[in-house]
Amino acid sequence: MQSVRKFVEKFRSTLSADVLADQNYSFKVFLIPKIGNTRSADDVAVEFIKHDPTKPEEMSRYDRVVALIKPRQVNIVNANGLKPTTVVQRVAAQLAGKKFNSHSHVQCWLHFKVRPSTGSPDPGLCNPQFCSYDVLHKDYIYTQAWVDFLVAKLNDPATYQVVMGGAQ
Repeated sequence: MQSVRKFVEKFRSTLSADVLADQNYSFKVFLIPKIGNTRSADDVAVEFIKHDPTKPEEMSRYDRVVALIKPRQVNIVNANGLKPTTVVQRVAAQLAGKKFNSHSHVQCWLHFKVRPSTGSPDPGLCNPQFCSYDVLHKDYIYTQAWVDFLVAKLNDPATYQVVMGGAQ
């Protein structure tokens, strides 16, 4: 506990008074030892105390040591990826009066060579700017850049005509 206190005091001494007083940077955790059935020097328990401004005397007892806690970060896979149906919805919403459905999307990735055809021996041969292959789910994930690219290209009547083969 003494090493934690020294670390905190050293860190706080490097901060300006403005930062120390600013509630935007304030996060307090109080470690209060709780003794269980058997007392051991190695036993440490944590109790979370809700700040109660109506009890200033009690709250001042907890105002002794401020500790830092590193937040837990969970790896999220494909967080910004889009399924084909989402791509279709987004593109269709931005094409003024032009037809765009799942079949149109297939025509687009074939025309612009964004990913290999279904059943390809190497499904990972994608344009990484627009698409990636998810091995676990055995499907393709698209990017917002792909949506933006399609909207820009397909809003041009000549390109729309070439890619869609005359469908309106």
